[in-house]
Amino acid sequence: MKSASMTLRKWNSNNQTLMRTWKREGLEIHPRHSEDSSQIPLAKVLGIPWNVVHDYFTIDVKGLMELDTSKPITKRVVLQSAGKIYDPVGFLSPYTIRLKCLLQELWLRKLAWNDELPPEICAIWSQWWSELPLLSELKIPRMILDSSGDSSKDNPADLLTRGISVDALSTNSKWWNGSSFLRETDFLTKGLNEPIP
Repeated sequence: MKSASMTLRKWNSNNQTLMRTWKREGLEIHPRHSEDSSQIPLAKVLGIPWNVVHDYFTIDVKGLMELDTSKPITKRVVLQSAGKIYDPVGFLSPYTIRLKCLLQELWLRKLAWNDELPPEICAIWSQWWSELPLLSELKIPRMILDSSGDSSKDNPADLLTRGISVDALSTNSKWWNGSSFLRETDFLTKGLNEPIP
């Protein structure tokens, strides 16, 4: 990175020993670890708030909640809302797919940009919209678990095609922890008869 004149800065970790080492070595650390860190409870990773102390991500919904409810709900409003969702990792995909399917339905019905949504579509929109504040209550543990190779009925990717509510998403073990067989203690050694060199 240095040869490309790209200086890495604002180093951050939830490991205090590592943070002290970086500080001693003169690396610029994140302000969260400065002398007065009480004012900075969160850091951001890819624009997603990260609680460094408790090691979880949260969702910032402030920008999403800005909607003039006195105006009718139109295809334009639905598309604007979809555009405000920032989820680069895909944590919220089972929830946001519902809005994308709703947009698809609006296109199929050939509604103009400023046509008010039909009552049955407006009800779906209102339900989706009412769940938005619940996103701020999500605490997403920072962990790495790749279960993309699971082709069974336990595949968490199935949630992406159906869509679920925020409440169901927040408690869905399959989405946050992967398939249950991945958490079995003997999973890694099942069927291995040969020693690994």
